[in-house]
Amino acid sequence: MKSFKIPYKVDSTNKSMLLELRRMQSIVIRTAYNEYFEGNNNVKSIKAKIASYSNIDLPATMILYGIIEGKAIFDSEKVRKEGLKKQYQDKLDELEQSFEKIKKGRSKNKTFKCRKILKRLFFTKKKLIDVDKHRTVFGSRKSFFDRIKNKISKEEWMNARLNNLVVFGDTLHHGNRHCRLDMENRTLVVKMGRNSQKIILHLYFHFY
Repeated sequence: MKSFKIPYKVDSTNKSMLLELRRMQSIVIRTAYNEYFEGNNNVKSIKAKIASYSNIDLPATMILYGIIEGKAIFDSEKVRKEGLKKQYQDKLDELEQSFEKIKKGRSKNKTFKCRKILKRLFFTKKKLIDVDKHRTVFGSRKSFFDRIKNKISKEEWMNARLNNLVVFGDTLHHGNRHCRLDMENRTLVVKMGRNSQKIILHLYFHFY
């Protein structure tokens, strides 16, 4: 799969509508991620939970895209955690070997060196145990702590937590049922339903 980033221009009305779509789908993505993190792999159950939200008004397909994205973030984080755990385990093995070597040696600073390694062993073991407890902070940890310290406003924090709108193409709909690329006018038209208002993005891109 290939991804492309294309700059676009949008007027204030279309921008507001696009932001609202992003806000709603971002809630779906965060909900799906948290459900997978807590061990809930049942898509129907996740859909039912999202259906109970009064602040979500999205087509079923857009909700599904959000759930898929939430799982993708969770899976990516899981792979990263496995890599971290291997790093910590390798470090523990290295420290334990060094500890045994110092114990058997006759160094004048033997006691000091042993204490130093034991301290490092303790903190490395703690990091290894805590890896699985860490979860993604949507909007970044920096923005989260900036908000706690009142360095950024609530609105800035909410904007930082917005995900890009997620859509997937499929052969049946010759792309995506909610998005249409107008190559002649260089626009991307986003429409959630038959009676929904169109969101028009003007693309800075030349088609050949």
